[in-house]
Amino acid sequence: MREFVTEIVSIGRLRHRNLVALLGYCRRKGELLLVYDCMPNGSLDKYLFNQPKVTLNWTQRFR
Repeated sequence: MREFVTEIVSIGRLRHRNLVALLGYCRRKGELLLVYDCMPNGSLDKYLFNQPKVTLNWTQRFR
């Protein structure tokens, strides 16, 4: 648990326009959850890991 909290503190200090802000965390019934700001365009992993691969045009990349 101590390692988890230490990591949260480190991540919480990160500020960059290309990173989603960490808002907080929750520890309940043995589960550890991170709470991030909502991103309206969804998760990048759907473009990186889904099949077939989708190529984003420049407009989509900058959204």
